[in-house]
Amino acid sequence: AGLLAAAAVPGALTAFLDGSRFFGGDPWLKTIAECAPLFLPPVRDPWTDIHRIGALALPALWFCARALLRGTDGERVFALFTLAFLAAATGNARFEVIAAALLILSGTAAVAVLLREKRSIGAGGAALLLLAPSLPGALGSVLHPGPSLPLFANPMARAAIASRSMPPGRFLTPWSWGHLFDVAGGRSVVVDNFGAMGNRIAFENALASILAVDEETTAGFCRQNGIRFIVLDNPLRLISRYAETLGRSPAAYLRPAPDPDAPMRVTRLAQASFWWRAYFLRGTGRPEAGRFGLPFRHFRLVWVDSDPAPEPPPYAGPAVQIWELAD
Repeated sequence: AGLLAAAAVPGALTAFLDGSRFFGGDPWLKTIAECAPLFLPPVRDPWTDIHRIGALALPALWFCARALLRGTDGERVFALFTLAFLAAATGNARFEVIAAALLILSGTAAVAVLLREKRSIGAGGAALLLLAPSLPGALGSVLHPGPSLPLFANPMARAAIASRSMPPGRFLTPWSWGHLFDVAGGRSVVVDNFGAMGNRIAFENALASILAVDEETTAGFCRQNGIRFIVLDNPLRLISRYAETLGRSPAAYLRPAPDPDAPMRVTRLAQASFWWRAYFLRGTGRPEAGRFGLPFRHFRLVWVDSDPAPEPPPYAGPAVQIWELAD
């Protein structure tokens, strides 16, 4: 009856179906390490996930199996929550924090049960599994903590601080840095770290605008959305991920070189994009590309970070650029 009542609300079924993509199948979420399935490279580091979750799961699973077979009602409920969040975390790492907490509590309950049953060796082994995996990762940070870096040590933070003195206008930033420009720079941004949560169509259009092969397309999108500034980093890092997020083939932009030690092979489509031409060519013309290679007429470069990007030659460049829609 409750499900039928919820489904009767206009738009509810559509919203539930759209939200279900969080559990798999969403092209944007596939590119985010925090939403990838645990233990699966290359997005996740299997050893790190085993370090965090694997050992915790062993005593917790023993407790859950015992609780389901001959535990109290409360233990059964707790075991079901633990197993459900462990399964959810395996498919989507966003659930890892909650799953880890439940695994720790279930593992601690396993130690308590084993001690109550006078099985001290088993209790010691379970306690070791709960504690040992965290020690190698934690002790180094506790004994030798790293320096606390000032905000301006980050190139994107420097760009955000520099944006404070720029004229009014919205910013189109790399989506993972949107909140930084919003908070540290006090600027209105189009996309941020929540990506598609506000408006998926606007999010995808924003990504597509800097992949456009025609400057007019990028300028038109900026005019329609009140965008005055575009923040760019080295496209070699994320251009294929942007393509994947938009449902395009990453190989249409970057392809592995035959030699593993050689840099990626960049396609003509990538080199014709606004992003590539702005970052590497500074908006100069490419006569061989015809009308898609005309010099920039609408955008001008207004800020360049002093630090280089980590990408080596021949694709070296500054860490951050800021372009302004001049007209």
